[in-house]
This record gives sequence, C-alpha cells and structure tokens, in this order.
Amino acid sequence: MTELPRRRRLRARALGTPCLLVFGFGLSPTAVHALPVPLRLSWSAPQECPSRAEAEAQLIALLRGRAGTAPASRVNVVIANREDAFVAELTISDEARDVRQLRATDCSSLSDAVLLIAAITLDPLAAATEVMDGRRREAAPAAPIGTAARDAASDRRQRLRIELGAQLAGDAGTLPDPSIGAGARVGVSFGRVQVQLEGTWWLPRVEWRGPRLGTGGEIGLLGGGARGCVDVLSASDTGFASCAALHLGRTSGRGVNFAGAKTDAGGLWGAASIGLRFRQHSVPLFVEIALDLGLCVLRPEYTIDGFGRVFQPGLVFGRASLGVGWSTR
Repeated sequence: MTELPRRRRLRARALGTPCLLVFGFGLSPTAVHALPVPLRLSWSAPQECPSRAEAEAQLIALLRGRAGTAPASRVNVVIANREDAFVAELTISDEARDVRQLRATDCSSLSDAVLLIAAITLDPLAAATEVMDGRRREAAPAAPIGTAARDAASDRRQRLRIELGAQLAGDAGTLPDPSIGAGARVGVSFGRVQVQLEGTWWLPRVEWRGPRLGTGGEIGLLGGGARGCVDVLSASDTGFASCAALHLGRTSGRGVNFAGAKTDAGGLWGAASIGLRFRQHSVPLFVEIALDLGLCVLRPEYTIDGFGRVFQPGLVFGRASLGVGWSTR
C-alpha cells in the first residue's frame, strides 16, 4: 500500500474522527482510549478569547473528568488575531503528532471548536457522551411560567412569620350611626394559618334621643380582639381566607346638652364574628381586605334617669376593613 504524504494523512485523520462518533465505524483499541490520557494544556490566545483556566476546565468537562494512566498527552493551542478573523493552530502530541488549523470571526466559537476537536482526538466516546448530554439538557422543557413564584410562595408559607399591620375600618350596628375606626395588628403566621391580636379606636357617634329636643348621648368604643384565619384558596402571592374573631372593648357614653349634670358612663362590650379576607403579598409587604359579620353578646345600655334608655348597641353588626402590613420573610 502506498503511504500518503504526512500532511494529507493528518488531514484524513482529522476528518475521519467525527465519523467515528456519528456512525460508530471502526472503533479499535488503538483509535479509542479506555480512559483519557493525563493532560497538559498549553494555551496562548488574545484577551478577547477565553483564558487558559477556562479552556482547561472546558476540556476536562468534555472528557467528563476522567483520568488515565497512559503516557501523557500535550495539547498546544495558539490563537492569533489576524486582520479579518481569528486563526487557531492545534497540536496534539503523544506517540504521533497532529497539527490542525481553524479560522473563525468569533474567538469564543473558535475556542469551542478547537477544544471539542482536542477532546474527540483524546477520547471520542467521552467527548461524544458529554456533547449528547449537553444537547439533552438544552432540550429539556423549561419550568412553566410562574412555577418559581409559586414555589417561593409555598416555601414562605411553611415558615413561621411575624406580622405587623395597620388598618382603617368601617362599622355599622355597634354605635348609633355607622362609624370609622383606625387600629393596629400584630400576629404570627405558619403555613395556611394566621393568628392576630388587634386593637381599634372607633369614632364616637351621637344618638339624639334625649328627654328634650337637641339632647342625647355620644357613644364611642375602644376595642380589641383575637382573630384566626385559614387560607382556603391561594395562588402564588394571593389568597382568600376564612376568619373567626372574638371582640372585647369598652364603650364610653357622654350626655349631650345636659348642662350641669354628670352624664359620663361606660360599659363592657363583647362580640364574636366570622368573615372573609383577601390578601395580596409583595414580600415583605401585604395588603388585605376583610368583611365580617358579628353577633353582640355584651350590650351595655345607656339610660337617663327619669327618662329611660338612650342607646344600646345592636345585636348584629357588620364591618369592612382595609389593612396594610409587613411580615418577616
């Protein structure tokens, strides 16, 4: 058999190696190492190209980190920046000597190609396996939109959190006329359960039912309570909860237009309520809207001697509130 000239024989090896990968032809003990040989990399490239450390890490990854015991191979790469392109010269030395030249306009792409050829020459099976694994990773379906947000919200719900908040509320049925109030809350939350302690001051309202025209009583309320809520419907950072609460407070009464008479009085007020709450989180802040329907169990009565009752809180009341708050993450 006539021997090919050296340069032509080297080119035939360079073009034939990928065919071994794609079609699996002619794999022999001399063509494929059982393990890649110990590696020494010499790397010379302009600043626009990957560094030697980056190139070595990429080559080791292509060889899947395997180390062998065969005589050492030396991979020498020299990349130069010519007028219109980057030119790389690849030399691989063990028992034989291969020299290849490649050209590209982008140095990063050129480096990838050079390192892939080096890995294929050293260990075709390892390089092919790594390339195929990389393609499978790239083709893996992406997580659905919003999955990360839902996972973060779920993880946050499973931690014990402290909550602080403030609210503006409206009440109908407790005082003589509908009233507005302002209050504060402190609570803890774990999973889907929240427990809060709250206090609210309600604007006094006047009941004009005195013994004479223009007389009556001004009634106010300073109240507090304990509330428990359980999320029944939640999606990411939005949730609906059902709530139950116990309320306890002190009503205050003051006579209106009773000159010279002592008319101040007070009484204990108590109630229970159930309701719904909507909450929107934007960690660490949240906004919530709540609707409650309550039943009074302690209803102080305000009377005027010689006249009779002026006011007594209603048996049933309704409330709506808008709150803002902060919670630990």
